[in-house]
Amino acid sequence: ALDTYRTAADQYDKAIQTALKGNSRQTSNLKPINTLLYKTERAFGYNEGLPKRDWYKHQIYAPGLDTGYGVKTIPGVREGIDRRNWDETRRMVTVVIGVL
Repeated sequence: ALDTYRTAADQYDKAIQTALKGNSRQTSNLKPINTLLYKTERAFGYNEGLPKRDWYKHQIYAPGLDTGYGVKTIPGVREGIDRRNWDETRRMVTVVIGVL
């Protein structure tokens, strides 16, 4: 999966560089790239949300349960581990794999 993301990131970077060639003020070339980027970002959501706060849908980063607005990466998995709730951790690993 990581190789797939690395390849996609390289392709994204090349697409941006191509779009910016010539007149760097011409942002219309970036519209399809930005559309793809925000749609990809939305794909990281999970309708049921995070454990104990279902209003946070993003599975890659979100405010931590005990950190106020401090970010936690892969919060469902990390917080399950922090609480030693192995059933929740396994479930959230499956969710994260699904959104990736």
